[in-house]
Amino acid sequence: GPILLHLVNTGSGGHNFAAPEFFAAASGVSGPVRKGRVEVPGHQAVNIRLTPAHGNYHLRCSHTFHSTFGMHGEIDVQ
Repeated sequence: GPILLHLVNTGSGGHNFAAPEFFAAASGVSGPVRKGRVEVPGHQAVNIRLTPAHGNYHLRCSHTFHSTFGMHGEIDVQ
């Protein structure tokens, strides 16, 4: 069923949650998702509602050099 993703940026700089395949496979996506990315400004939070599809998806921060600094991971929906 539907879930709520609550994305929090505790840093002062902006980051994003880029997972285009995850968002494309999900249904009922509601929130500020643009081209498979959610921008999360510094010291703010963003909510996204969706029903995820089973699978394994790559995620990263697509800001310059951020994924090089370790801002990447996997989403595993079972």
